[in-house]
Amino acid sequence: LTLTLSEFEPGVLQIEVTEENTSNSALIKTTSIEKISGGLADDRFTINTIGNVTTPFSVGNDLLEIEGNSGADSITVAGDVYLDDDDLCLKAETILVAVDQTLATTGDVTLKAIADSNTTSNSSLSASILVNGTIEAANLSLEALGNQTLNKEIDALSLNNHAVAATSTATALIGATGIITS
Repeated sequence: LTLTLSEFEPGVLQIEVTEENTSNSALIKTTSIEKISGGLADDRFTINTIGNVTTPFSVGNDLLEIEGNSGADSITVAGDVYLDDDDLCLKAETILVAVDQTLATTGDVTLKAIADSNTTSNSSLSASILVNGTIEAANLSLEALGNQTLNKEIDALSLNNHAVAATSTATALIGATGIITS
């Protein structure tokens, strides 16, 4: 799924959902939202401009959570986001706050890049957060974590050639253009 969030008009959040390789789509407009979750595949969230310095957006319940769920999901803050005393929690394998974009709230901001794998064969996974823009928040938490479980059944009669490999990377980086203010 591709999910694009933007402010339709002052106080109204618009969420456009499209399913890749199909003509399926939905357009949702709401004045209050708590959580947006992706599907079971690789979801891409893009957050465009929401609110502004003089008129921040209020999510209606003090917390906006955007979560990728299963697959290799990504969340990109591609526009300025100004929230009115609301906490923001973004959860996906890859999170990017783009250059020259501002994510601002008097509440808390939590960015969690968590990649999980449970497999029987060789595996590689990555969890990353990159802040190239500006984050202004009361408190900021960045968490990047890779969890891998390899399950390999070994026949007791043939103990040769049962090598498995797992590679995990987890990074949380404030880029050269990133600015953090609290």
